[in-house]
Amino acid sequence: MEFTDFIIKIRSLKNGTQVFEYNLDGSFFAEFGNSIILDASLRVLAEVEKSSGRMEVNFLVNGIVVTECDRCLEKLEIPMDFRTTLSVKFARTGEIGEQIVDDSSDDMVIIDPSEGELDLKQYIYDYVCINLPLQRVHSEGECNAEVMRILNGISSGAERRESREDSCGNEERDAPQLQGEVSEESLEALVKRFSTRKGK
Repeated sequence: MEFTDFIIKIRSLKNGTQVFEYNLDGSFFAEFGNSIILDASLRVLAEVEKSSGRMEVNFLVNGIVVTECDRCLEKLEIPMDFRTTLSVKFARTGEIGEQIVDDSSDDMVIIDPSEGELDLKQYIYDYVCINLPLQRVHSEGECNAEVMRILNGISSGAERRESREDSCGNEERDAPQLQGEVSEESLEALVKRFSTRKGK
């Protein structure tokens, strides 16, 4: 799918309702660079309702996106199913009054009808990202076992060191590594693994 397919030709669009359909995969999100969405299988319906002074675009999005788990950094599938509306007001340059400016928001844009186009791709991308959950993690027990073992070892090792410091008054620099603590070699391997993933 070409990005030009997301451009609505306002000047040639008749008043009334028209529906545009888009099927998105990972290539759509890759075009934006450094996207948190690694892959996708989404169906987007854009119902455009145009009148003489304004236009509304009602989006219906459903499917699946793939991102990284915040806990183990492995791929995580997230279902998407939401509706949202973008409102468009028509006003020629120099005719935009204070009332229109005050009404502007993230879900309302002002377009000079002489420009003749509305590009939907950025709005679709933003709406999908906004509707991702704030915390993106696997269900309990589904994270990468190796990564969780190392992270749990780091956590338990830190707690033990704090306990030793509290009991002795200062850090025991030469204290032997306790069972369950993570060695520097394991930590370096973990960092290298994640760095390799990020570099792909």
